[in-house]
Amino acid sequence: MTNEQRKQQSKQAEGLARRSHFSLAEVEGLLALYRRLASANKSGPAGGTSVGGGSTSAAASLSVAAAQERLDRTRFREFLHNAFDMTDDILLDRIFKRFDADNDGYVGREEWIMGLSTFLKGMHVLIANRLFF
Repeated sequence: MTNEQRKQQSKQAEGLARRSHFSLAEVEGLLALYRRLASANKSGPAGGTSVGGGSTSAAASLSVAAAQERLDRTRFREFLHNAFDMTDDILLDRIFKRFDADNDGYVGREEWIMGLSTFLKGMHVLIANRLFF
């Protein structure tokens, strides 16, 4: 990872920390967990592949990396089961649907942080509204 990519990730983490109930250190830790979970989704060769033949800017390569790092429903459900011992299929599906704000079938970085912010540190009324309404 280049220095420019690190700066971009740091800016993203700072923005998410401001908008969530998490500190910057917590956001960085949750993003590291997200990367580990999402990297298990990759079906291609380890280490990723280059996109295009030419050089790309750091922001463009960060966007490509972010697009490849997505958490699918199966890995998300496994995480909830392992971390919180959740087994109810209906509840797991509802939680996934609420985390997947853009309805693309994956939980992205921002969805991950904002969803966990509500799920772990939100007020009970906010959690109930987010899950059931």
